[in-house]
Amino acid sequence: MPNIGIFGRQIVEPGLGNLIGKTVLAVALLACRRGPYNTIQGHFMQSMYERRPQIFCDVILSTSVKNIIKPLARGLIIFLTVGTMAKTKTRKATNPTPFRTGFLSVSQGHRIYYEEFGRDGGTPGTMLHGGPGGGLNRKFATLFDLSKWHLVLFDQRGCGKSTPFCTDSLAHNTTWDLVADIEQLRTHLGFETWFVSGGSWGTTLALAYAEAHPRRVSGILLRGVCVLEPYEFEWLYEQGGASEVFPDTWTEFLKPLPPSTRTKGYREIMKTYRRLLADPKTRQAAVKGWWEWESSVSFLIPVPDDTPPKQATSLALIENHYFLHNGWLKPQQLIKNAYRLKGIPMTIIHGRYDMVCPVRTAWRLHEALPESKLVIVPNAGHGMREPKTLAMIKKSLAAFTKHSN
Repeated sequence: MPNIGIFGRQIVEPGLGNLIGKTVLAVALLACRRGPYNTIQGHFMQSMYERRPQIFCDVILSTSVKNIIKPLARGLIIFLTVGTMAKTKTRKATNPTPFRTGFLSVSQGHRIYYEEFGRDGGTPGTMLHGGPGGGLNRKFATLFDLSKWHLVLFDQRGCGKSTPFCTDSLAHNTTWDLVADIEQLRTHLGFETWFVSGGSWGTTLALAYAEAHPRRVSGILLRGVCVLEPYEFEWLYEQGGASEVFPDTWTEFLKPLPPSTRTKGYREIMKTYRRLLADPKTRQAAVKGWWEWESSVSFLIPVPDDTPPKQATSLALIENHYFLHNGWLKPQQLIKNAYRLKGIPMTIIHGRYDMVCPVRTAWRLHEALPESKLVIVPNAGHGMREPKTLAMIKKSLAAFTKHSN
């Protein structure tokens, strides 16, 4: 229910009373502000003894009407405009509620948790979360016009509400297991085809799935592309790449490692981290070092990290597990097989100053698929929450639904 804050207090009115009360409130306040201060006195009171609180406003007039009419009219116009904008902002800031949730039993004892948003009969689509190990994020649903979409979000193996969790999930947890899960989920939901999108690791998985099942993909949206090739790991996990831009947080990343390992290549660094993450005695410090490094370089202007400890643990362990195995991908596999996606509408969005996934990868993918649309956001890093990146994602999603309808 909408609230109006008045000098630290809240006055809440349901239904029509809410609209009338807020109108009187805003008009009187603006009139007091813009008109003669010695002519109008506003008095506001909330009844605490009734189930339907009301507003009482005494307006004491001590001068001619002409001193009051203009401020009142101005106040009413401003209130109606600002009030509408405030309501819209509130709605967008609230994470949508799924209309259906469930678990899907997949192979080797794994169960995948999923949520459905929008409406039955809408354009089927999914947005694959990052990591791997990040878990679904309901904020993804705010990017979609849910009156037009049937959106499915799910926790990949080993994270979120999917079971088994984290360290117990690493057996039978590979890129190709996840690709099979996505296809099984599509079949389970009865979609003939669906729109596949993702960010960061989600782009890797989206490409792997789409190249394996191109006839089941109606469109693709990728944000912050990575394809798990050696140059990407060297950039992020060796001295000489992102470390040159963020030497302070790179030092923190190296702290859990023995001094003899800190100057070695990314594979030795990852192997040492795997040992530290597997040992309960050193896991906490290793999780902190691993995840705080990635989160610290994810935005053009760094933002405080609010990742819960459980999620940071699954991110660190599962990322390390996948990266050590190059995602079970052959060299340049996703770029070489991009030809399989010809004819599928694709938009690639990438921040110019992405420190996690170099923009070079997005450019290579676009070269392999010249009919794709590449948008390099000039003032953005890696994170989805970069303002211009968010705007481009929403614009691309709206354009797809307009075209498909």
